[in-house]
Amino acid sequence: MYPVCPACLLVPVLLASLAAGYPDYQTAIPNGNRVPHPCAKGQAWLGVGHISPAGGGNRNPFGVDFARHGMKWTPGLCQADSDGDGRSNGEELGDPDCTWTEGDTPASLDDVTHPGICQPLSSPACRKSNNWLKCTPGNFECDAFEDKDLQNMTLRLPPTPVPAEVTTYSCMLFRLPDDDSFHLVATQPLLNNTRVVHHMLLFGCRDDDKLQTSKQPYRCEMVPHAKCQEVIVTWTIGIQGDCLHKDAGFRLGKHGYKVVALQVHWNNPDKASDFTDSSGLVIHFTPNLRKYDAGILVFGHLYLQIDPLTGGSSNSSGSGLKQYSSACPQHCMKEMFNSTIYITTAINHMHHLGKTQLMELVRGGTKVRDLAWDPTFDYDSPVAHRIDPPVALHPGDEIRTTCTFRRPTSGKPVCYGEATSDEMCFGFLTYFPLQRTLLQPWCTSRRSLISCERTLPALWDRPISGCAWRQFIRPPSDEAVQIVTNVMVTCYSSQQLVCSSPCRTVLSKVRQHPCFVGDMGYYIVAKIRQYSEYGDAFARAWFTCNCDRDYDYCERRSGKGVMGRDKEALCEAGWTGAITDGTAGTTRVVALLAVLVTCLCLVRGVTSVWVS
Repeated sequence: MYPVCPACLLVPVLLASLAAGYPDYQTAIPNGNRVPHPCAKGQAWLGVGHISPAGGGNRNPFGVDFARHGMKWTPGLCQADSDGDGRSNGEELGDPDCTWTEGDTPASLDDVTHPGICQPLSSPACRKSNNWLKCTPGNFECDAFEDKDLQNMTLRLPPTPVPAEVTTYSCMLFRLPDDDSFHLVATQPLLNNTRVVHHMLLFGCRDDDKLQTSKQPYRCEMVPHAKCQEVIVTWTIGIQGDCLHKDAGFRLGKHGYKVVALQVHWNNPDKASDFTDSSGLVIHFTPNLRKYDAGILVFGHLYLQIDPLTGGSSNSSGSGLKQYSSACPQHCMKEMFNSTIYITTAINHMHHLGKTQLMELVRGGTKVRDLAWDPTFDYDSPVAHRIDPPVALHPGDEIRTTCTFRRPTSGKPVCYGEATSDEMCFGFLTYFPLQRTLLQPWCTSRRSLISCERTLPALWDRPISGCAWRQFIRPPSDEAVQIVTNVMVTCYSSQQLVCSSPCRTVLSKVRQHPCFVGDMGYYIVAKIRQYSEYGDAFARAWFTCNCDRDYDYCERRSGKGVMGRDKEALCEAGWTGAITDGTAGTTRVVALLAVLVTCLCLVRGVTSVWVS
């Protein structure tokens, strides 16, 4: 996120409350995707039947009438004047004779007006009936809407049950028109269930001639597909749309992305089982190509632990704030870019504990300027910092990202994670011209480790802190297999983890290996946990039976519990206890050894995710 990641609004919206705002209902009324926003020239009011321009939530007068007529374009609905401005709904939507049926071309494509908003807005009668309408400077406007050849396409999920889980990523692949070359120049959200939609991303896909589009959404991770890793659209709550710089656009079609992956992040903290969602994005693209192709870069920090002021971990201090800083250094930026690029937009991203965030450009050790500075960060009202004229970013420059968080007053530490209740620290930069050779366009930190040293081919064969990490884990070396085998055989007896003297001795020797020391050790253990079936069993031994070591709460946290909670008891003279962290499948040492080779094949064929 990439973040990218990345709050619940207060209006609950169920599928039963859908009105003319969603794409399937857009096609159920004439000119349903062409209804103009009366407060923002050139902008469409996508949720035609809703108070919110993006859809979702309460209905406006037309939406109320549309529901009353069974969500269908009937003669009665056509002849009605829902907003009371003297023009029938049919006249406003280009069907004055009420003869249109779904799939037909409306009688008129011009002079379309909003059937749920009384116009002119300045008349006394309309001011009264439009008392719900908020025409504010925040309405989304874009010069691209003046392009007479501008086209749009709706990419959204079909009505889909939201799992009764805190965090879910749902993805779909869509094929775009490829009869011509286009530039994507603007996007708008199309929201359904605003209670669960956390953020949405659109990824461009490479080798797209071989990709099959999705008939239904599928569960995905932060990267939706191995071939779809380049973010081209970012949306989070509070952003009304994105308008690209006049000189750049994301290349689609014949000489660009033919397939894109939509990713919708659902946040369902109450684990409700009756939610449905069909949100998505409307993309606006033109055959009138601009001067440059655009791209998006991601910077930030992938490890966070924000301790509470009271009742937290032993690492808590008296300060009410916690700060994390991350830098993409010169040697990485030299490899990422072989020529100067130009930054047009910068967006900071944290969650609800975020207080301030800064992205800055550094050259030769000296700060050049701020790219995005939010002295009072508000998750619900993100700021897209437009940079015009664009600022030059040269090979060998640095990007620094600093996030300052408020510490919670009590409870458990808050960690980096995908849920709104977790935290993030990311910065997004839109730039031109696109660097086509940069297949993984992010530069993030995990503690002191920098992702570019593991994702850039020119750097990834170099040892990090004395660890030849790539040879060690891709695929797992004989040495790695032997190390993990020794730990599993020595520390597990039948169904129990035993912090015996031999177990502690084995772990003590492992800790001397450069790949299990310091921040690299955290990284290696995390990858074993992530990509092996019995990784939690290995990690539980690591975090528990290294009896003289303390490990951060957020390193030990997993979906199966916080590892090492029973360290004190298990470390007393080799005391034994049953496995309770969801690893009951490790019933016998022989069973562990039978699957060991499989569970240690951590990254075979999963290069991009493994090395991030």
